[in-house]
Amino acid sequence: MKIENFVTCVTGSFFGIEFETLLAQEWLMSKHVLVVDDDEVVRNLVIERLAQHDGIRVDSARDGVEALHKLASRQYSIILLDIVMPKMTGVDFLRSLRAMIDDPSLKSPPRQPAVLVMTSTAPSELPNEALHHYGGLVRGVFRKPMDFSELLARVEELMAGQPG
Repeated sequence: MKIENFVTCVTGSFFGIEFETLLAQEWLMSKHVLVVDDDEVVRNLVIERLAQHDGIRVDSARDGVEALHKLASRQYSIILLDIVMPKMTGVDFLRSLRAMIDDPSLKSPPRQPAVLVMTSTAPSELPNEALHHYGGLVRGVFRKPMDFSELLARVEELMAGQPG
């Protein structure tokens, strides 16, 4: 079977980010996680824990801007997202992600990932829009310092509901 049967070439521009990428079939991307946090220690701890699980591939970004660049070249099934970050907050990232998903001008917009929020802010103090808007993107909130067993259990639960 030829490689053309497995990939689609997508080009475009979104928020000034030019991209050209090869998107593999859904099953090749179903266990790819993006960790977005400006705290390098937290980012590395989460990556280390996730990397121990067979079949989960992990990328990271320091802020929402870098995360949008990553989304221009790869699909993610889950995004672990800090809310308070420099350059682009988690709420602004969610707004941009929702706009990308809903943009009819994109030939192949990102599929809708599940977003798990990681924050030192109490969930009751988060902006209402972070939890209740953006078409169900946010699927859980974890307060830092996190209980990694709970976070990993939620990631596994979300992964189990996806193909692959």
